[in-house]
Amino acid sequence: MSVSSPGERRIFRLGKLVFRVWIDRLEASAELYKDGGWAWTAIPSGSITEDPRSQELTPEELEELGLADATA
Repeated sequence: MSVSSPGERRIFRLGKLVFRVWIDRLEASAELYKDGGWAWTAIPSGSITEDPRSQELTPEELEELGLADATA
């Protein structure tokens, strides 16, 4: 994982679910993409980033999902 700027979020897929996570605040809650929007979860960002089954989405995958600007 590369060094990130403060407050940076990234998008990960875990199974069929898509999460927006905080890279610099792994204890902060991740958000779940559901019904065209982001929903708060009680799941810590670190639980998503550290799961060996999760994968960060590529720019192409983000574009396909209409989430190219979702980390802002």
